[in-house]
Amino acid sequence: MGHTHNVLGVIEKVALRDIKEPEYVARTKMDKDALEELTEDIRQNGLINPITLKREKKHFEVVAGHRRFTALKRLKWTTVDAMVIKGTPLEMELVKLSENLKRDDLSDLEEALFYQRLKELGVKTNKMIGKKAGKSESYITQKLAILKYPDCLYQAIAEKKISFSAARELVRITDVIVLRDYVGHAVESGCTPAVAKQWADDWIKMQKYNKGEANAAGDNDNLAEPERVKVPCFVCGRHYLVENTIMIRVCKKDLELIKQAMKISGDDEHEKD
Repeated sequence: MGHTHNVLGVIEKVALRDIKEPEYVARTKMDKDALEELTEDIRQNGLINPITLKREKKHFEVVAGHRRFTALKRLKWTTVDAMVIKGTPLEMELVKLSENLKRDDLSDLEEALFYQRLKELGVKTNKMIGKKAGKSESYITQKLAILKYPDCLYQAIAEKKISFSAARELVRITDVIVLRDYVGHAVESGCTPAVAKQWADDWIKMQKYNKGEANAAGDNDNLAEPERVKVPCFVCGRHYLVENTIMIRVCKKDLELIKQAMKISGDDEHEKD
């Protein structure tokens, strides 16, 4: 990372009863298994990396090491050797960001919320945030975009049921009803970024196709009801409303076999006639 903070700190022995939870928590949810593992590690080996605190009027507040602090409370420690630092609110948040990014502790949504927090503290541009976080401007822009995603996609990322890379592709589907259908399938069956890109590309192509058909028919876009999105059936090639289709994942070889079987079946029906 780049230059994220300039703070001074000293190691002090602090009573746990004098330590408060952080006002702004970087990690919105703690993984129970990871917390259990950390607690057991501290039980056996002690606290290797001290927690970082800032001094308030009558107490201390956790700046970095919230999960370690939680583990110490579970172990009923009464005191802890902690790094007590001084700095501005922005510098304190940058200390927290630095630690979490180094250890990959933040989810994509948590990271986006943190960058938004930096904006609230006065880091106005994405370029400035990127410089402080050691990231590119485009990286910061893409992460902050999560906060404006449609609810279905936002929730899937929040619950870590879809990857950011896949979500970044699916968000190109601007019809919320269709997007909800794709997100549901991605959550249920899994979805790689490559597959998500193909879905979005297919949907965008279909919009151009439907628009071309409408123009050829002389439809008046201002008077006509907006047409529901249709998608092609990979077997028969006809187009159906997306809610009247289901998604299946097959290899190209098996898809060709299915198409061939459908063709043979159709030929048989014609022979009976």
